Amino acid sequence: MVGQELVLELARRGHQLWLCGRSEKKVSMACPVPHTYVPWPLESSSDGELAKIDGVINLVGENVAGRRWTNGVKEKILSSRLDAITDLKAAFARGQHWPQVWINASAVGYYGSRGEEALTEGNEKGNGFLADTCVEWERVFEKEDFPEERDVRKAIVRIGVVLGRDGGALNKMLPLFQNGLGGRIGDGRQVMSWIHVEDLVCAMLHIIEKEDLEGIFNGVAPNPVSNREFTSLLSKCLGVPALFPAPKVALQLVLGEMAVVVLQGQRVLPQKLQEGGYHFSYSHLEEALESLLEEEREGGHTLLVRQWTARPIEEVYDFFSRAENLERITPEFLQFKIKNVSTPSLEQGSLIDYRLKLHGIPVNWRTRIDEWSPPDGFVDTQLKGPYKKWHHTHRFEPLAGGTLITDHVRYKVPLGPIGRMIREAWIKKDVEKIFAYRLERLEKILSSQP
Repeated sequence: MVGQELVLELARRGHQLWLCGRSEKKVSMACPVPHTYVPWPLESSSDGELAKIDGVINLVGENVAGRRWTNGVKEKILSSRLDAITDLKAAFARGQHWPQVWINASAVGYYGSRGEEALTEGNEKGNGFLADTCVEWERVFEKEDFPEERDVRKAIVRIGVVLGRDGGALNKMLPLFQNGLGGRIGDGRQVMSWIHVEDLVCAMLHIIEKEDLEGIFNGVAPNPVSNREFTSLLSKCLGVPALFPAPKVALQLVLGEMAVVVLQGQRVLPQKLQEGGYHFSYSHLEEALESLLEEEREGGHTLLVRQWTARPIEEVYDFFSRAENLERITPEFLQFKIKNVSTPSLEQGSLIDYRLKLHGIPVNWRTRIDEWSPPDGFVDTQLKGPYKKWHHTHRFEPLAGGTLITDHVRYKVPLGPIGRMIREAWIKKDVEKIFAYRLERLEKILSSQP
C-alpha cells in the first residue's frame, strides 16, 4: 500500500523509477507508472541498472502480522529484512556506485511496550521480538560495510500503524466494524501511533528533497490515540456501534506470541520530522478517518484502480467517449450489450441502457452521465440496476508523456447487513475481477492503436 502511493507521487514529481519485485506483471499492475523493472532477488545482470540510481527507498520485509509466529515465521520476518539490505549493498558495491540518499524502513516496534511514556527518536529500544528485530534491522542498514558507503545520506523511518484505503490495518478492520462486530482490543488502553498513508509518503519525499535531513525519523502523526479512542472514532465515523471487544486472553490463545502486535502500544512522536520542517496534512485521527472513509460512512464501499498508458490524454478520452467501447472492455461472462444511448455522442445528461448477466441472472442497467469534462474525466451514475448506489468517476491525468487513468467507484449493495455479507463473499471479488479484465483489455487495445 505504501509503495504504490509512494511510486505514484514520485512519478508525479518527475522522478525516473526503478522498481524491484519478484514478478514483473505484479509490479506493473500494482505500480502503473513508467518504470524500469529490476528482478528480485537481485542478480549481477541488474548491476548496470543500479548504477543509474541516485536514491533508494527500501520497504522490503515479511508481513509481521500475516500469520502466527512460529520459530520459522520469526526467522523469515528477520531474515527478509536483513537479506534485502545486504543484497542491495552487495549490488551497489559490485557496480562501484552508491546512491546519494537511502531511506530504509523500520517500525515503532523498536520502542517495545512503554505505556504512556512519550517516545522520540532519542529513546532507547524496548523489549521483545519486535524490538529486537528492529534493532538488528537498523544495525545492518547503518553499519559501514564498504568504504564508499560513508558518502550516502541515510535515513531510517520507524513507521507506525499506516492508515490507507487499499490495505493495511484499516482494510482488515472495516468488514467487522461495518457489520457492527467491531470493538476495542483487550482493555483498549494501549496507545496506537498511527499515520495517514499520504503523510508517510510525503514525509519520505520531504527527507529525500531536503538534503540536510538524515538519521532516525518516527513515521507517525503527532497525536497518537489509545485503542479505545481509535475504536470510538472509527465507530463514530462509520455510524455503527462498536459493541464486541476482543478479550486479551482470547487473542493470546488465537494469535500466540503475535498478540503483542495488537495488545502492546507506544506513544511515539514525530519530533525530528517536525523539527525538519515537515507539516502534517492529517494531524488528528478523526480527520484522517473522514478522508479515508467518506463512502463507508454511508454503508458503502470504494474501489480505486489506476492504469498508465503511453497514449496522450486526448486519445484516451476519445476512446472512452464512445459508448460502444464499453463492450470491448467488459468480460464476456457478463454478456454485456448496449441497448440504447440517448444522444448521438456522450455528453452531460446522456443516458445509456444496457443488459448483462450476473451469475446467470439477467439484469437491466441504466446509467446517466452526470459530469462531462473533456479531457480530464467524466462521472456516470446508476439510475437503474443491481446496486443501491453505483457512482463511477473516470479521471485522466497527463503523466510522464502519457496518461494516468483512474477509476474511482463508490457503490452500495442492497439488503443492509445481509447485502454486506454477500458483498464480502461474492460481490467484492466480482467487481475486482471485472476491473482486472478491464485493465488488461485496455492495455492491449490502447497499445495496439497506431
